[in-house]
Amino acid sequence: MSREMLDKLLKQANELEDSPAKVEILEECVRTADVIGDSRESFGIRLQLISTACISGQDERAFIAISWCLHDDDKSHYNNQELLQNYGYIIDISPEFYKLSLSQIRQLQEDFRIRLESSNFSLREYYRIRADYANKLGFTDERKRFLVLWRAAKGVGLFEKEVLQCLSITDAVIDGDYSNALSLARPVLTGKMTDWGFREHTYAELINVSLQHGDLQRAESFYALGYPLAVKQTIFLTSIRWYLAFLTRIADIARGQRLVERHIPVILQRISPLQRMKFLSVTASFFERVHELAPQSRKVRFPVTLSVHSIEGRYDPFELTSWFRERAGDLAREFDNRNGNAHVSWELAKERALSLGLPIPEYPNEPPPADEFPGQHDAPKKPSGTRPKWKLEKLP
Repeated sequence: MSREMLDKLLKQANELEDSPAKVEILEECVRTADVIGDSRESFGIRLQLISTACISGQDERAFIAISWCLHDDDKSHYNNQELLQNYGYIIDISPEFYKLSLSQIRQLQEDFRIRLESSNFSLREYYRIRADYANKLGFTDERKRFLVLWRAAKGVGLFEKEVLQCLSITDAVIDGDYSNALSLARPVLTGKMTDWGFREHTYAELINVSLQHGDLQRAESFYALGYPLAVKQTIFLTSIRWYLAFLTRIADIARGQRLVERHIPVILQRISPLQRMKFLSVTASFFERVHELAPQSRKVRFPVTLSVHSIEGRYDPFELTSWFRERAGDLAREFDNRNGNAHVSWELAKERALSLGLPIPEYPNEPPPADEFPGQHDAPKKPSGTRPKWKLEKLP
């Protein structure tokens, strides 16, 4: 291995869009830099690897790279703010992996807090991470407490004001505050905020809150503005599910199926169980709608790597509904078992209701039994040898 080889690999990586293939080349760059003993180059490549891995859904590789960077003792190698920004993002997505225990995640959060304080940064990002963590796990009181601390925090933070604006929009959507969400999103809607991903993410969030309030006309406009921007951005896969939820709600089967066919290959590359689970769940709701309107078998283009794939390429919408919902439900139970509540299963049931125009289910006091998945009790039962006949509640 030589400097010439490293330069060649870096050139090859920089010519590619963020993808699993680019991650592999950057990993080879890291190995080459390590062998030739260029620790400064190795550090910089790892930071690039972290960003690329997260965008392309290879989060575990980002975890490995950030761990190496955090344990590098030569502080001359890096921009500490950039390192902490990457570290904060990694910690923020750590609850998306159910195999990480809550105590492990909390240890990461506290290490992040200590690093912020020792580098004279505000604790704003730490408070935000704690609020997001509480939201993902269904700890409502804890989320409210850390949001108050986040908004009151002073001093130099890690991120630009545009990031803070985007997070505030998300908070309004979570709280179901339609008018506040629209007000906060005005810089996006008027074209004043156009930086990386804010528009794609914001339009999806506005679809979410529009569905909560039954405002399908506005949801249609947000779809028209947002989906063409988000369609090629694999980092926004969890946002893209809201575009599918809208198409499901208005029963646009043609556009919905094209969206599913386009993005299913991407979901198979995502390592994050939470992202896969949420997309699979909304896909189940889409095929539930298809079954209601056109229950006959239909051609769907699924990749051969999807286990439900058939050589004939024809599928019963009912069976697809069951298959996707069961896979999502299996993952939801893993999260609920770790979190000690039924929050994630309830979230899937809520998103199903928003997709299909049904009443939002009440939050369960107890976790569902292990053999249940969201929506099972009000999903159709298919008797053997007969085609079920049932109807969803009509759209509002």
